[in-house]
Amino acid sequence: MMDLVISYLPFLGVLVVLGAFLWGMHWFLIGRHPDMGNERKFPRQLVLLESVILFALANTLAAFLNAGCSIRKYKRRSGNWSRFPTLI
Repeated sequence: MMDLVISYLPFLGVLVVLGAFLWGMHWFLIGRHPDMGNERKFPRQLVLLESVILFALANTLAAFLNAGCSIRKYKRRSGNWSRFPTLI
């Protein structure tokens, strides 16, 4: 169980850092200006949307890289792919 938690620490770390960064961007672009109208908010909201999409892709990439490292470590230890536990 602890190996599973440790293997996902990079993924969770990236998730926390990106979430904090997005929160900071929202505060910097929109939160500091509560009196701003919708017309002036729209370009800033588009920047935030693009950032969310970019960071979601980065987080997905981090998860796949983490899974790839786990598979390589298992193969190096066991030398046999057929004994690799499947997630399905």
